[in-house]
Amino acid sequence: MSKMKFPTGIRFIEKNDIRKHIKSFVPEMDKFTLTDYYEWSLEEHSHVIVREIDENISAVLYLTIHDDHIMIEMVVRNKEFVLGKGSGGDLIKAVETVIARYYGKKEIRLESMAQVADYYLKFLKYEKYDEPYKDSDWGLLVPMKKQLSHS
Repeated sequence: MSKMKFPTGIRFIEKNDIRKHIKSFVPEMDKFTLTDYYEWSLEEHSHVIVREIDENISAVLYLTIHDDHIMIEMVVRNKEFVLGKGSGGDLIKAVETVIARYYGKKEIRLESMAQVADYYLKFLKYEKYDEPYKDSDWGLLVPMKKQLSHS
């Protein structure tokens, strides 16, 4: 298998990233540090990718690989870093174009917090595939997916 080649500024998380900071101002997400993301990246069938701008982590994305799909478990944009706008979307596109292709997966799933579900629908072309449900930690979550058409 060939190595995954990401667009410039996107890479796998590295151990020395744990010294850096990321803050989304979403309390549920800010419970987790880059140390957590790094540790998750060491688990089987898991990857964590980051968007880096001028040595700042502008976004981080944690995903798991399943038999028939990739699950985006968490994506966080660093809102303390103003230049990072769009970085979360950049990471999702990298999952769709690089990671899904590498693993031969044609479907990406995620559970969106209700307040950002429209962003996934309108801008990233995800669709709802199940009823929203209330999660005790995350509030209302909207199950969404996207079919990929790469060959």
